[in-house]
Amino acid sequence: MKTVYIVGGHPSKQYMPVKDNVDYWSTGSNAWSDTVTPKIDVLFEMHKLKRIEKRIQNINDLDIPVYVQEITHKIKNETLYPIKKIVDNYGIKKVDNGIEKYKLYATNTISYMLALAIEYKYDRIELHGIKMAALSEYGIQLPSCEYMIGLARGKGVDVVIHNSNLCNTMYLYGYDS
Repeated sequence: MKTVYIVGGHPSKQYMPVKDNVDYWSTGSNAWSDTVTPKIDVLFEMHKLKRIEKRIQNINDLDIPVYVQEITHKIKNETLYPIKKIVDNYGIKKVDNGIEKYKLYATNTISYMLALAIEYKYDRIELHGIKMAALSEYGIQLPSCEYMIGLARGKGVDVVIHNSNLCNTMYLYGYDS
């Protein structure tokens, strides 16, 4: 079974198991995090260069592939994130003032990682170290992660969420209320 672990920056990531037959994809913040990330095979740094300039050395020290939104030649092993392909395949058709276009519902790096895992046809996606408790994350970022998880499930991908508030509900509407 082709499996990827998508790893966020929450300290709970340190408890994820390390296995030989799993790909480990990490958010950029784990390149300089104080909490140990047990394994990283691929890093996703989806911020503009200006925002991460002080962290480039940390990223380069990892010496692993790094998905970026633009090639800058400052990050070692940078790989352009295939945004057009992802938007074409997983975007939502929006019509504004009679003009149709596809928009990707992605408000954070985890959503980009989930979309690429779907595109690369992983059979199983496990999410570790992802807790969106801050007001800005909860209100803005959480829904797009849940959308991408739904897309993955709809395509038959087995999704496992570890120690997270993703896809949580207080009750099952109509049954538990």
